[in-house]
Amino acid sequence: MFEAGRWAPSSNNEQPWYYLVASKSEPEEYAKILSCLVPSNQEWAKLAPVLAISLTNTLFKRNYKPNRFAFHDAGLSLMSMIVEASAQGLHVHAMGGIELDKIREVFNLPTDVEPVAGLAVGYAGEAELLEEPLRSKELGERTRKELESFVFSGNWGTAAVLG
Repeated sequence: MFEAGRWAPSSNNEQPWYYLVASKSEPEEYAKILSCLVPSNQEWAKLAPVLAISLTNTLFKRNYKPNRFAFHDAGLSLMSMIVEASAQGLHVHAMGGIELDKIREVFNLPTDVEPVAGLAVGYAGEAELLEEPLRSKELGERTRKELESFVFSGNWGTAAVLG
């Protein structure tokens, strides 16, 4: 999975992503990552065998100027990892609910490295084992915006004709 993330494209081949990772076989490291998730994510993520935090370097290494593509590139790396994990029968759940300041403190991050997302990695569990309201959320209908609401042509807000 991490090998797939390593090969993701990035601006100027900067590869600004990093990952903090721990499995349940490393209880102290696992607990550190778990403690950096917001409480509502800790509630269910504690069941995952592997937890991780994605991070990105916000400065280009070659000139130390701001890399406005850093978060985009970290997302590409993560998406590559998710695709690979899915191909292997694993499930990756990315979480925006992380404690940014706590991650910086607990892991002693350099000032130019920013936390991006929390990750729970494992096999999809049974929704029935979750407490409410998480159970209903997991079992609820999945929805997405219609293409016309975000794919434009000509001017902002003008839906592109696709197909």
